[in-house]
Amino acid sequence: MASWFARNEPRLEIDVARAVKLNNADEWIIVTTVVAAARSAGRQTAGSPEVIPPAFLAPEVSVERVMDVTPTLKPRAAGVPMVDLSVVPEADEGYTLAIRHLSGALTFHGADLETEQPREGSAAATRFRFRVTLRRGGAVSDRPGVVGAAVKLILLKVSRKILDALLPSLAAEAESALWKIAGLSEGWFKLDEASLRSGKLQRGAPSGPGPSNRTLLFLHGALSDAASAFKGLVDTQFFAQLRPLYGEEMYALNHFTVSKTPEENARDLLAGLPNREISFDVITHSRGGLVLRTLVERKSALGAIASRFKLRHGVLVASPNDGTALATPNRWESMVGWFANLLELFPDGPLTFGAGFVANAIVWIAQRAAGALPGIASMDAAGDTIAELQAPPPPPASGYSALVSNFTPTGNILERMADVGIDAFFGNANDLGVPSAGGWLTDRAEGPLFIAPERIGCFGAGGNFPSRVPEVNHLNFFGRAETATFLVQALNGTPHGLSRIDPSLPLPDSWSRRSGATAIAAVAPPIAPSV
Repeated sequence: MASWFARNEPRLEIDVARAVKLNNADEWIIVTTVVAAARSAGRQTAGSPEVIPPAFLAPEVSVERVMDVTPTLKPRAAGVPMVDLSVVPEADEGYTLAIRHLSGALTFHGADLETEQPREGSAAATRFRFRVTLRRGGAVSDRPGVVGAAVKLILLKVSRKILDALLPSLAAEAESALWKIAGLSEGWFKLDEASLRSGKLQRGAPSGPGPSNRTLLFLHGALSDAASAFKGLVDTQFFAQLRPLYGEEMYALNHFTVSKTPEENARDLLAGLPNREISFDVITHSRGGLVLRTLVERKSALGAIASRFKLRHGVLVASPNDGTALATPNRWESMVGWFANLLELFPDGPLTFGAGFVANAIVWIAQRAAGALPGIASMDAAGDTIAELQAPPPPPASGYSALVSNFTPTGNILERMADVGIDAFFGNANDLGVPSAGGWLTDRAEGPLFIAPERIGCFGAGGNFPSRVPEVNHLNFFGRAETATFLVQALNGTPHGLSRIDPSLPLPDSWSRRSGATAIAAVAPPIAPSV
């Protein structure tokens, strides 16, 4: 994605319309400017992935202007480059500013609305004004003015006015449409190796205990579906090892993760079950862990229907038990930007609806939609859902196992994280999506309460997998043989044979590892596996 930074493009002599103004033009060298009218002449690639992926552009969104800019030799008083761009809209237009940073990172920014003082005899004009402070190391080049070191400012015009500018209702409409386009629907589905490999699950729900009296349930994470979330397991020995245990009694719940809360997902799950108790083993990914914990730890809120579900054992993979900074409402634009970057960095990941979410979010940002996204807000560390789950009653003493990753970003990923501001948001070890240690923290009011060390697996620095695999992140757990083995052992009740991690001690974070710090979590000798 960063290859375009190394190219020198010819300067385009195109007049800048008066409606768009770089207010601090003295701090920038404008290398190229391409306006919408020039697109038909083929003089820019505004819809190409190196500017902005076409999949991120909804039908009502167009690239109005692309400006390649590089800082002047004269720094600002604060010493940090800032973009100060304003645009005067027409009619019901809205605008979002996207920035392609030197690292390749793509970020999205909303505007402040300002009223310009009218000239005598003219009406007051409203303008969108974008003020974005850039990271010093991500904007300043040793060769100011060279096109290869330019930052791209991408002005996106939204031509449709949102009638209902409340995010919850917008999310419900958008999510329903995205699922329909993908040919997917909510509800219970059968899951086996063949259907998972094809990506097409067949409808079906458990009717009662199977021959082995064991039933396995899969719960996917945000912006995903069951087939996408767990498809990596077909490249492992997972199904061959568990088929004798579960037979055909393996299921998944497809559920909305943006417009519905985990409690609403839990109610939908229960509504699809017969009116009798069924015991489940469960494998969750990411936000799916909150759905499971709601079923188990908040039965009183669900009412009598909650008696249909009984947990035997659950494996929480990359669960945001203690929330994630990405879901904090005041970091909304950064969350959208980071999803966009994850999609570019890991195009084969399980974010089925990621591009559609970004495309809708660009519209919502431009039209200044208000409120919170119910399903995403449920992962807010300071929100009600996390507070309720991290309060009494505690989970069953041996109810959960946890599998997490402490991902070490390097090179381009590290630079992208810095430009989006994600690493600073976490402030501790993370897997690019959720804090690592949150995966094993299941109650704050009890001491805190952790999942037992013998039931914790952790990839990466400070982890306990012998290979110390560094590249496992939030999106690629299930394609690894180590993950399949951990899941099988957890569901069988077999010791993992891993060194014990002390969950009360912090894992090394990415910034300390980058600077050469050597602190690691305390690890005890391994437990011998049973023969």
